[in-house]
Amino acid sequence: ALRTLGFRYVVEVARGADLVATAYEELLRNDPDGSWIATACPAIVERIRKYHPALLPRLAPIVSPMIAAALELRELHGDDLNCVFIGPCIAKKVEARDPLLPRVVDEALTFAELRRVFAQRGIDPSQAASSEPDPPRAGTGKAFPLIGGLLLSAGLESDPLDDRFIVATGRTETEEILTDLEQGGIRPRLVKALMCHGCHEGPLPPLRVRHTMRFSEASPPRIGGLLNQARNRSATSSPVRITFRQRMNSTAAHADIPPAGPRRLPSSMALPKKRCACPF
Repeated sequence: ALRTLGFRYVVEVARGADLVATAYEELLRNDPDGSWIATACPAIVERIRKYHPALLPRLAPIVSPMIAAALELRELHGDDLNCVFIGPCIAKKVEARDPLLPRVVDEALTFAELRRVFAQRGIDPSQAASSEPDPPRAGTGKAFPLIGGLLLSAGLESDPLDDRFIVATGRTETEEILTDLEQGGIRPRLVKALMCHGCHEGPLPPLRVRHTMRFSEASPPRIGGLLNQARNRSATSSPVRITFRQRMNSTAAHADIPPAGPRRLPSSMALPKKRCACPF
């Protein structure tokens, strides 16, 4: 249905999650004594900037799956793209315009906004011809929206009793973890903090997806099987490798937000405007 709106390419943001998960695995392997906060949730990043600036150096130097997916699209198809993100997260609108990040996403829409666009164009998605997402296809990054999905995607241990990796969700729980980090009460290797209870529980997901993801979280064997299938597919593909080398401009910042430390980014950053791509 998205192609009927004029999008030339439609790709899964889960592909960006594959790239990001690999970057986290490499970060932790190369810095065994480090203690990092994952940057996949833009609401958490903004909260740290505004209310916990002492934790800014602990933000992992890795972009979010949305940014990684958009960067790879530009690597594959050139920079003359209009890139639109579609998902359940309102905070992605802020991230897309963050002056500290590469401007590679032109617009971020919620699923509710997408439904209104379909209605305005008189398009019934259920009647549109179905099609597969464009390559490169996602692998284990499909687990990223789940609570603890980063650990699953990166092949990291997720034992609830293992305090090296902490997953915190919701405003109350994440605030407790951030406060403990700031006060030095804990020093885990990685904290994955999510303002929502997993991206699939974002403020504006389709109800069908919300219920499906809840079922999958209650079915670990099923998730394990799906991840194994995804790994097998990934092993047979030859994706473009994005290296996180370019440094973020740490001098640009909102007036009320302290500058963040350097975050490693891929190289494509221009924003010419011709063709359309839609990570979702």
